[in-house]
Amino acid sequence: SALLKDAGLQMYAAALLQSGFDDLDTLADIEDSDMKDLGIPSYHAVRLRKKLQEIRGSSADGEPELDAHHPVVAFMTDAGLRQYAGALLKSGFDDMETLLLIDDLDLKELGIPRGHVLKLKKRLREYEITHGDQEDQMLLQLQVIGEEMERR
Repeated sequence: SALLKDAGLQMYAAALLQSGFDDLDTLADIEDSDMKDLGIPSYHAVRLRKKLQEIRGSSADGEPELDAHHPVVAFMTDAGLRQYAGALLKSGFDDMETLLLIDDLDLKELGIPRGHVLKLKKRLREYEITHGDQEDQMLLQLQVIGEEMERR
């Protein structure tokens, strides 16, 4: 409950306790669906996750190992922003399609500094341009193939 007070989320203490989230380990395993069921809005859920991450970070040896082959981790590493990959994955930005939809509010709630936000958005635009073109090319090819098949 000191954790909730520190995060300014003490209003959820009773609901969390009644639902069995009565210690740090259990709370650390809380899922987005649990928080939604308890009526915790997404912006408070992000704040709670961030606070839990800070506490775990101070007690654990470094960050858990991220899969370097995961598309979001690889993208963030290439962008020079790997330090945010774990937070993005935990917040549900776990594929490139979803990451492309991230907005300023999401980035602010994740605690990403403004300069890094700008860098990330620039890299996402570049990604969208290069990968969007590939999708357009594939759709065009499929369309041509479809038209050829209709003629036969």
